[in-house]
Amino acid sequence: MKNNGIRFIRHVMVAGITLLAVFAKGDMVNADAGTKTYTDAQLEFFESVYDHMTQRDEEFDVSYKNSDMDWSIEDIYYVLAQIDAKNTCDDYDYLRGNINEIECVSKHSVISGTKVTFTFSWLEDREQTDRVDAKVKEILKINKVDDMSDYKKIKFVHDYVVKNIRYDDSKTHFSAYDGLFNKTTVCQGYALLTYRMLTQAGVRCRYIVGKYTPKGSSDGENHAWNLVKLGNVWYYMDNTWDSCNYSEVGTEESMNMYFLKGARSFEGEHQADEIENGDDFNNLYVISQVDYNPTLNNGGNITEIKEDDAVTPHEFFRKSDDGTGSSSSKVIDFFDRIYYFVTKWAVELIAAAVIIIILGVVGNKLKKR
Repeated sequence: MKNNGIRFIRHVMVAGITLLAVFAKGDMVNADAGTKTYTDAQLEFFESVYDHMTQRDEEFDVSYKNSDMDWSIEDIYYVLAQIDAKNTCDDYDYLRGNINEIECVSKHSVISGTKVTFTFSWLEDREQTDRVDAKVKEILKINKVDDMSDYKKIKFVHDYVVKNIRYDDSKTHFSAYDGLFNKTTVCQGYALLTYRMLTQAGVRCRYIVGKYTPKGSSDGENHAWNLVKLGNVWYYMDNTWDSCNYSEVGTEESMNMYFLKGARSFEGEHQADEIENGDDFNNLYVISQVDYNPTLNNGGNITEIKEDDAVTPHEFFRKSDDGTGSSSSKVIDFFDRIYYFVTKWAVELIAAAVIIIILGVVGNKLKKR
């Protein structure tokens, strides 16, 4: 029922005109506890991709000249999940959530290096995202949301989304733009618009994707929802289901069944995907075990507080330069460059020798004639 139309991904490798791929080695470093460490060359590559994506470019090339790097589309998603520029709401979860499809073709040459051609299709283009941005600012300003407490901000956004959007049973509308301007979307659009509005209002929020499995069922279906910070803890919020319940029943109680929920009452039916369910993610967020209770102010339901900090693009892509990154990443990148340099010229010399031998053989045959 709730199909969020999340991306279809293809990664196509095209054979190059060189033998270097036979000798190429991967240079990714996997650290402990499920974390990932990238070399400087990989970070530079990801940064170029990120810059194009924030502009919603549909086709672009990114090149690198060191040995063939071990990376995947999933690595791009992993990187994006950690980058949150403080001056925009267009990246981070909103950027990942607006990807409809990615295609990438890699072509490798010993002379020019590797060129990767990316082709993106977006749920929102640049113009639509700008319109969402302007409309959200207008809604928040008219309703004086900046003057509200965090709880009232969350409640306002929740009620606005729940009451003003209807679930798209045709499953042809997927974006926050569709929800805001066409008044209909699927869960992906609900969650993205919620994320956009709360983030613009100054409330920390995450866009989560995964599966929804109703009680008594063994078959999960694609779904999207939100994680929102109130005080020092985080709560779940599923505005799609609240909107559907409100459309059917129309009562205040029906529209708050999935509002500020704790892990115990929410995680049984909702199962997050790997990015939002791994050690890296869980170490950053303290999720309340119980539902929010405004009367009790939820006091005493957790014993440990961990503050999370947004990671800016500069902090992420340059973290290995300021002493906070992995030293092993630098060492591997240094030797990798040496490896590439030696291998590059060795292959070229072998190729040249083969060509000379072939020309010599052909020349001798022509002389004999």
